[in-house]
Amino acid sequence: MDIKAYRRPEQMSPEGQAITQALAEYLQQITPNPFIRGQLIQRLDLSTTPTRVAHKLNTIPKGWIITRIDADQTVYEASTTTPFDSRFIQLVASGDCTVDIWVF
Repeated sequence: MDIKAYRRPEQMSPEGQAITQALAEYLQQITPNPFIRGQLIQRLDLSTTPTRVAHKLNTIPKGWIITRIDADQTVYEASTTTPFDSRFIQLVASGDCTVDIWVF
């Protein structure tokens, strides 16, 4: 999900200008947050073998979180390779599991 930049209307009433200014100031606080520019990757099968996962961010991710997991396993970054680059992350689990992750 890509968040588009906020564009102010050309002409409006003074009340509309005040609302637009408040909205612009609020959005300037939110849009730089890398977490909201992430990608959800669903039904990812992991095991004790490192798995290369395409994240589609086109930049090096800041991190990832598990949003769903179907087994009592631990998921972590593979330590035998570079875990992150601009196209892939490498994950491994303590045992077989299927996860959904948010990469940001």
